[in-house]
Amino acid sequence: MGAQGYALYKAFTGHKTENGNDKSHIFIKQKDSPNTYSYKAVDIDNKYVNEHYLLIYKAITDQAKLGYVFKTRYNLGINKSKLIFVKNVKSTQVFNYDHRFLQVGTTNKDMKLSHLNEMGAKNCKFIYMHSAYTNNGVKNAEYDIPTCLKVQSSTATYSYRWIEQPQVNGFYRPTPEYLAQLLKDQAKAGYHIIDNDNALLLFNRKGYLFEKDSSDNTARLDYKVQSEFVLLGSNSKDANYYRLQDQAKLGWFLGVDNVYSNVPSYFAFTYTGQYNPQ
Repeated sequence: MGAQGYALYKAFTGHKTENGNDKSHIFIKQKDSPNTYSYKAVDIDNKYVNEHYLLIYKAITDQAKLGYVFKTRYNLGINKSKLIFVKNVKSTQVFNYDHRFLQVGTTNKDMKLSHLNEMGAKNCKFIYMHSAYTNNGVKNAEYDIPTCLKVQSSTATYSYRWIEQPQVNGFYRPTPEYLAQLLKDQAKAGYHIIDNDNALLLFNRKGYLFEKDSSDNTARLDYKVQSEFVLLGSNSKDANYYRLQDQAKLGWFLGVDNVYSNVPSYFAFTYTGQYNPQ
């Protein structure tokens, strides 16, 4: 698919395949784009638990130097992972990663956000929070590990804020109307949503993670909020496919679970060099 110009957008967990619950993959292509993509799979298989994350991090940093961006990971068992990478064939861009080791039980939401903002101020865009028992260079422990990606030629900086979802009788129950207004208010301040579940790995808490990109113009950003998740595991693969296709024809890209955006979210095209809005 990469040779036909399709970039791996995101992996969707929960769709029932013939083999049971598995990941489905969403690929996206910008109309008339000349870009093509190369994909690479890297297997990590080692003996000791505390080494596994370190080998994953080494693999993503090694591939970044070759222009490959880490996209998704399969957990294949104890100390076994398959990593998927994508590269824009026509781009000479190279990348770098950075991370922090935050020992589980010693940090809170504010401390995690502080680390994200500290890395973002150094041109490093938050990608995901890894949780692993590993060694931080001093001791073995259980760590939450915020990981960020830096485009070596970019001077963009990033800032982050997290807003907890509203609760009703002790349950998280945000309404579509609440979320639509929140997205609108945050966009006015230059922030766009990048996660609506628990990217910060906070215990028993759910919220919305927003990012502000110094190189981005949120004035062109618009959202469409749905009453249910766009991709449902109970739907057939075809039903999910046509739902995405119908919205794409209208210029809407899938963002977080129940939100479409008129601009691709996260780094679907930003770091593969394909999407260049006018």
